[in-house]
Amino acid sequence: MKKTLFAVLIVGWFTNQAQAASAEEALVASCEGFIESNVIPEDSVCYEYINGFIDGAVLTDSAIIENLTKEEKQFSSFFERAYKTRVGNTRKPIPPTYFAKFCLPEEQSRKVIIENLIHELDAKIIKQQSFKQTLYDTLKRVYSCE
Repeated sequence: MKKTLFAVLIVGWFTNQAQAASAEEALVASCEGFIESNVIPEDSVCYEYINGFIDGAVLTDSAIIENLTKEEKQFSSFFERAYKTRVGNTRKPIPPTYFAKFCLPEEQSRKVIIENLIHELDAKIIKQQSFKQTLYDTLKRVYSCE
């Protein structure tokens, strides 16, 4: 019985690995097809993946920034007065993806941002590392925070 269960688990693991690899290959193929194209359908695998990737980064960093802001408000009144005297009340808001090391321009639509990223992807690098790492590196390069 134990050998059979172990065999099922091993086969299941290899099946999941193969499916993950084929999903990555499908994603790379989809994006490679649009690197040189002017038309990038919003329902393509590539477009949807990048959109979700950005959504995840925005949500995660927004939550981190919100938690830091809450902690910042817990300082003593003396510290707050001293801080305001030396630094002032105004401070630029932190962009939602600042801690992810990229800052998306507010004046550009998400569609334009995704299209720019697809056109900036390097097909050679995609084959050398994971797509998510390539996308993240491209985001940091194209939309670096100043």
